[in-house]
Amino acid sequence: MKASTSIGRRTGPRIRWGRLLARRATARVAVAGTAVGIVTLAVTAVLAVAGTAEANREVRRAQEVVQALTDNPAPVDARDAVLREYLASGGADDLAAVDSRAGVLRTVAQVTAPTVSVLFAVCVLVLGGYRRRAERQAARRLHEATHDPLTGLGNRAMLHDELDVAVRHGEETGEPFSLLLIDLDRFKEVNDTLGHHVGDELLVEVAQRLDHGCRGGDIVVRLGGDEFALVLPTTPDQPEAMEAGHRILKSLRRPVRLNGLSVDIDASIGVAVYPRDGVDAAALLQHADVAMYAAKRRHGGVTGYDASLDEGDASRLSLQSELRQGIERGELVVFYQPKVDVATRMPCGAEALVRWQHPDRGLLAPDFFIPLAEETGLIDLITAEVLDQALAQIAHWAQLHHELPVSVNIPARSLSDGTFPATVAAALDRHRVRPELLTLEITESAVIADMMRAGEVLGGLREQGVNISIDDFGTGYSSIAHLRDMPPHELKIDRSFVMKMCENSRDETIVRAVVDLARNLRLRVVAEGVETESALQALDELGCHEAQGYHISRPLPAADLTAWLAGAASGTAVGAV
Repeated sequence: MKASTSIGRRTGPRIRWGRLLARRATARVAVAGTAVGIVTLAVTAVLAVAGTAEANREVRRAQEVVQALTDNPAPVDARDAVLREYLASGGADDLAAVDSRAGVLRTVAQVTAPTVSVLFAVCVLVLGGYRRRAERQAARRLHEATHDPLTGLGNRAMLHDELDVAVRHGEETGEPFSLLLIDLDRFKEVNDTLGHHVGDELLVEVAQRLDHGCRGGDIVVRLGGDEFALVLPTTPDQPEAMEAGHRILKSLRRPVRLNGLSVDIDASIGVAVYPRDGVDAAALLQHADVAMYAAKRRHGGVTGYDASLDEGDASRLSLQSELRQGIERGELVVFYQPKVDVATRMPCGAEALVRWQHPDRGLLAPDFFIPLAEETGLIDLITAEVLDQALAQIAHWAQLHHELPVSVNIPARSLSDGTFPATVAAALDRHRVRPELLTLEITESAVIADMMRAGEVLGGLREQGVNISIDDFGTGYSSIAHLRDMPPHELKIDRSFVMKMCENSRDETIVRAVVDLARNLRLRVVAEGVETESALQALDELGCHEAQGYHISRPLPAADLTAWLAGAASGTAVGAV
C-alpha cells in the first residue's frame, strides 16, 4: 500500500500536466516534433511506473491529445510556448527521472536478454551432450554384451537372440533355416606351439573368411575358443545347407601364414535344419553339436544331423570310459605290417599298428577309437603303450636273430611335449634296443601345426639316433620347407597316389617326383598301399627303396609275423596273405 501511494504522488504532477495540455489544446492548435516525442515518452513512462487504473485512463486521454496534436500541426511559436510551460512546471525533472529509469530497464534488458539466451543455449547443448553420451554408452554396452571382442563377430548371446527371432519367423511363415556349428581341428596345437597371440591371429583370420563367405542375411558368431556358428536363413533343406558347409570348409582349408610359417587348418562342421532337426533354439543347438562331433570323429568334414547320431553320442561317452579301462587292463594289442626292400623283396622292417581287443565288441580297428582318444587326451596313454610293446617285440625278435626295425606312429601332441625325447630314451634303455631300430612316423599336418616346438623335439630324438619318417608325404602344403628345415631320414608316399599309379598317369608322375626328390636328398623312400604286383614292379623301376601293402602282407599279430619272417628267409614270404 505504501509503495502504491508513493508511486501515485510521483505521477500526480505528470497526470495534471496532461490534463492542462488537453484543455489548452484546440482543434487547430497542436504540438509536433520534439514536443510530441517528449509527451509520448512521459505518458509511456507513467504507464510503466504507475500501472494504476487512474493512470491508465489519463494515458488514454493523453494519447488522444497527442493524436490531435499530430494531426493538426501548429506554428513554431505555439509549440515552443507549450514546451516552455511544460518544462517550467517541473516536467524536465520528471522526464529526466523517467528517462533514467527507462535507461536502467533498457540496460538490464539488453544485458540480461543475451545472457539468458546464452544460458538457454548452453543448457540445450549440455543436455543434448548428456543424452548423446548416454545413447553412445548404451550402444557400446549392448555391443559388448552381444559381440566377441577379439574377432568383432557376434557372440553366444547374439546367437541365442537370433535363433529365437528365426524360430518365431519360421513359426509365422513356415520358412526353414539352417544352423551350422564349426570347430577348428588342431587349434590347441597351434596355441601350445606358436603361442596364444598366434592362435588369436588364426581366429581373426577364420572369422574374416567366414564373414566374407557369407551372403546377405547370414549371421556369423564366435561361440568361444575355436568354435563358430552360422545361421543361414536362405537354405531351405539339408542338402543345400550341406553344400553351404562344404563351401565354407573349402575356404577354411586354404593355408594361413602365421608367424612366418604356412599352417594348414581343418574344421568339423555340424548342420541342423529348422524345423526338420528341431523346433526351438535349444534343440537346434544340441543337434548341430551332435552332428559336429560326428564330423570330428570322422577327422573333419561336414555332417548333417540324424537321429541315429544321438544313440552314437551316448555310445561314444560309454566307449570313452571303456577305453580308459581297457588301456589299464592291457586290452590294447599291436599288429605289425611288414615292409620289404623293393629291389630284393626281402623283409626290411615293419609298422606297428594298434588294435583294441574289446571284451564284448571284439577286435576294433584304430579308426574306431583313435579319434576318440585324441579328443579326450587318452592318446598319450595309447602312444606310450604302443611304443612299449613295439620295443619289447624288437628285443624279442633280436633274440630270435631277426633284426627288424619297427616304425611307430606318434600323434601331433607328442611333438609339443618337451619331455617326449626323454620318454623315448627311457623306453629304449628299458628294453635294451638300439635307437636305429626305432623309426617314429609323423604326419605332415602334425609338423606344420607344431613347427617350432616339433623342431626341438625331433632334434632331441635325432641326437639319440632314432629315425624320423614323414608319413603321408605329398598331401600337405609345406613338404619342401620341412625337408629343408627339419630333415627326416625317410619319406612315405601316401597310399592314395600308390594304389592307382598304374592306372593314372598323374599319380605315377607324383610318385616318380617324390622318389626322385628323396633320392636326391639322400633320404629313404617308402611306398605304402601296394596292392598289386604291377605296382611293386613300377616302384622298382622308379627306384623306390621300400614298400608295404596288402600285396606284401596284411597287418599281423606279432606271433604270425614271426612265422612270416621265417617264411621270408626261405623266399616264400612276399605275396597276398
